[in-house]
Amino acid sequence: MPPIFASFSSSIKSYGLVRSLAQGVLTRITQGFNFSSTWTVPTGVTAIDYVVVAGGGGGGASSTPGTGSGGGGGAGGVLTGTSLSVTPGQTVTVAVGAGGPGGNPTGTNGGNSSLTAPAPFPALTAIGGGYGAGGNGGTGNSGGSGGGGGCGPGSAGTGGAGTPGQGFGGGNSWSGQRGSGGGGGAGGAGQPGLADDASGRPNGSGNGGIGIFSTLSGSNIGYAGGGGAAASQFTTGGYGGGGNPLFRAGDYNTAAANNSGSGGGGALGAGYPANDVGKNGGSGIVLISWRLDNATPGTILTFAGSGLLTGPPGISSIDYLIVAGGGGGGAGFSGGGGGGGGFLTGTNLAVSTGSSYAIIVGGGGNGWSPGQPSTRGANGSNSGIFNTASGALLTPAWAVGGGGGGDTGSPAPAGPFGLPGGSGGGSGSKSPGAASVGRGVYPGSSFINAARQGYDGGIGGTDNNSWDGGGGGGGSNETGLNAAPGQAGRGGNGANNSITGSSTAYAGGGGGGAANAGGSGGKGGVGGGGAGGNAGSGNSVAGTAGLGGGGGGGGQSPGTGSNGGSGIVIIKLNA
Repeated sequence: MPPIFASFSSSIKSYGLVRSLAQGVLTRITQGFNFSSTWTVPTGVTAIDYVVVAGGGGGGASSTPGTGSGGGGGAGGVLTGTSLSVTPGQTVTVAVGAGGPGGNPTGTNGGNSSLTAPAPFPALTAIGGGYGAGGNGGTGNSGGSGGGGGCGPGSAGTGGAGTPGQGFGGGNSWSGQRGSGGGGGAGGAGQPGLADDASGRPNGSGNGGIGIFSTLSGSNIGYAGGGGAAASQFTTGGYGGGGNPLFRAGDYNTAAANNSGSGGGGALGAGYPANDVGKNGGSGIVLISWRLDNATPGTILTFAGSGLLTGPPGISSIDYLIVAGGGGGGAGFSGGGGGGGGFLTGTNLAVSTGSSYAIIVGGGGNGWSPGQPSTRGANGSNSGIFNTASGALLTPAWAVGGGGGGDTGSPAPAGPFGLPGGSGGGSGSKSPGAASVGRGVYPGSSFINAARQGYDGGIGGTDNNSWDGGGGGGGSNETGLNAAPGQAGRGGNGANNSITGSSTAYAGGGGGGAANAGGSGGKGGVGGGGAGGNAGSGNSVAGTAGLGGGGGGGGQSPGTGSNGGSGIVIIKLNA
């Protein structure tokens, strides 16, 4: 079996072999990329292994009440390879494809991911997943893996084709309003809508195709499962990735996880509930791994996505900066800003030569968009470092993902209440006051009483008549600002760190969204916080990837909150 893949029953293990020879210990480093960037080939490195995963396709939905359901989105294409020749000092451009938005009637294809460099470096492009079809017998689109076909009265939809060597086709739907097809996965085709049983009763919609597992990042991680097809009014819905949750694909009516490359789930569509849409595919990821024969003290390693570090010879400790993913912005006329990701730093943390350490980099939380079940933004994901052999956390704590922003005026426990996190999300407008903000991680916090990682979110407007703006998300160096009449709260500023040699701010909070004509959205906090939407235009700004900034809250019309920025881990090697 090729070393990049592992079976379903494989245990968590390190990818890189660590072996003692006369010349010393040979070690391996894997760097993940959650977002587009560049990578410079280190001195002494002449070959790499890689995994390239494109963005997953969005699921579809029926545009007419009572006429079928949408197919699941296809997974992003996957490319893998070993011992690819590179030249020290060469710059490799890393592109990471976005997940395709779900839609009604059809979703949208995911974006391509790639590794490119001047010849003789080969062209390595993984194709984005195909979108899931709408109802009424629609056809799923082709892609890295194809989208599932939609079902409708009297007609069967066709699944889209996958790309040879990257993924499989989507499933066909069953004739009539019986069941749509699941999106294809990188490891298998999407399941078709199921035929009726012997009594003429429908059996259900198709599951998404299975994905693949990779241990290149140091753990057995699943990628690129197909999205599950939606239920019709007569059937049950399909599950993402063949029903295996490790692929992080979207079940019916559920979005795929960021940086999974998996397809989004299909939705029933109009009338169930009204204006329902297919769900988003997951963004892609790129992993690059190489052998490190000699490590130089003072070397800086930047992990823009989850990866692996095997303790190099001559290195006894590390300094570190760990930032979790920022929270997503809330919805409504004036949603709260997402909180910045938790912020941790330390020096002289002991590491052992030959021991393998998994580097976990948290993704940003999704901001609210139409069709999601909750109108609050989602929390970002945690970041940290742990020993792959023992499972023990190397750092004193996990950096906790930023809290999602609250929405406008809905009843508790959702509604205006910001979510707790590394830094807390701001509350939406029509809030009940200080009790509605998301709490951060700090000494004495009611959320997590521990060393400080961030601050609380700001308070949204409390005037029920004027619907003042949303509160700003907390930052790693400052509480989010409260809303004022006509002005949403600014996101809290992030803290500066100089581990790379230059001072950079991280984990700023997202600004709150504005309500009422002429109202201004709150500015994002310094350190990657996204701005809140203005009243009338409403377009908020996402948190900055690699800084862990919170996403901006939605302003009046269309009220869509933005995603938080992914986190980052930076390590300095010490003798």
